[in-house]
Amino acid sequence: LAPRSYVSGLPNASVNYTFRQDTSSLRLAYSRRTTRPYIDYLNPFVDRSNPQNTTYGNPDLAPELTDAYEVSYHTLVHAAPVIFSGAVRHTGNAIETVRLVTGTPGVTAQTYANVTSTTYYQLTLYGTAKFTKQWEASGGPNAQYVVFLSPDRELLRRGFSAGMNVDTSYHFRRKLTAQASLSGALPTPSLQGQGGASLYYSVGVKKALLGEKAEVTLNVARSARTRAGSCGPEARHATIS
Repeated sequence: LAPRSYVSGLPNASVNYTFRQDTSSLRLAYSRRTTRPYIDYLNPFVDRSNPQNTTYGNPDLAPELTDAYEVSYHTLVHAAPVIFSGAVRHTGNAIETVRLVTGTPGVTAQTYANVTSTTYYQLTLYGTAKFTKQWEASGGPNAQYVVFLSPDRELLRRGFSAGMNVDTSYHFRRKLTAQASLSGALPTPSLQGQGGASLYYSVGVKKALLGEKAEVTLNVARSARTRAGSCGPEARHATIS
């Protein structure tokens, strides 16, 4: 295989403005990041472990370049920090899973290709609250609208998704802390289908030792995810001019 260069410029800039009350601020930011393909995405070896769906990588994949534009507003509500942010992330050469029809009835092939222009529009609300001297919590919801456009395959797909993240902790005597977290997300659209919904939660305790120079943590966590679905009627052909 011919060598491929993953060198690219990654500019970023941000502007912050603090209001007169000194309790609120506005931030505008731009950044570019690159995502190199996973090794499995590049490996051309054909995996036939599933007789109905063979899988292989694409060594010609190019790295993804994502431009992100963000505006965020930071303020205090009853002395508790609150952040409201909106962001647009655009990837012009996004790597997507591509399912292909083969010459064998009932058998499909799956590989990866830079076939999609992907744009995410996201709103996020994040806050922290201290209910008592011992009990505090942080987190908030997020919602996003995503658009997938593939000129090569004349596909246009779009849809909504949303999620929630919450962390909480309670401080007992003798430097013992109970903590818990919960995060979940609704199914997210993809170019040729839909990703599964996800749920993750954990509970645990933390004990500070040696004058808070060390700590011991015990956590119990569980995660669940629904299976991804195939593309439904909401995906339609697009006219590319």
